[in-house]
Amino acid sequence: PMSELPRTIASLSVEATLRKAGYRPLAVSNIDELDKALRAGGWELVVVDLAEAPAASARVRGQDAPLVLPVAVNPPHAVLAAAKKQYSGVINAPTKGQTFLDAIDDAMDRKMTAAAKRRAAEPR
Repeated sequence: PMSELPRTIASLSVEATLRKAGYRPLAVSNIDELDKALRAGGWELVVVDLAEAPAASARVRGQDAPLVLPVAVNPPHAVLAAAKKQYSGVINAPTKGQTFLDAIDDAMDRKMTAAAKRRAAEPR
């Protein structure tokens, strides 16, 4: 089935909201484009449809890898509950561009906090 995510992002003006907040979003439409973008580097976060999150997660491994933030558009309750256990964050049924921005800000805060804890735990 086709992902609802591109349509959701477009209808909520997510890219404009993220750019206004200082983010540099890049939309890709297939796994090859994702691989190319990841090889180019410089990404902190990958926002994907929940159905595509396992494939994206398999491509971003390691401590400095981008964080995968799935978006669930009208998921069954059990699917959403499982996703929340598997990923550090999930955007559920977004209705505003601000919802994406808030979730991305929260995800970036979690990523920076985890990185700071790792650095503090490293032997000097």
